[in-house]
Amino acid sequence: MKVSIIIPTKNNVGILEKCLKSIENLDYPKEELEVVIVDGHSEDGTVEIARKYGCRVVYESVGTIGGARNIGARNSSGEFIVFTDADCVAERDWLKNLLREFRMKV
Repeated sequence: MKVSIIIPTKNNVGILEKCLKSIENLDYPKEELEVVIVDGHSEDGTVEIARKYGCRVVYESVGTIGGARNIGARNSSGEFIVFTDADCVAERDWLKNLLREFRMKV
């Protein structure tokens, strides 16, 4: 199941890398994972960190986290869309546990 992880950001250079490292270490097939960074026009290197981790970057000018999430959802290609924030660190089995119930019903 292809999954898109949407992360809204703006000037999060100091915290985004921890988040992306944790996503990189998820126990989930990398070819089934897409990370979409929705950036509010950062001025601090946030976008460079996102690109370093191979994330897709899209921009938003709405100025709200809900608006950023909507833009991320519209610009994703996953069968499932999940959201997290730039200051979150995902446990290795976070995504696998999240999707367990869906797999049982497929």
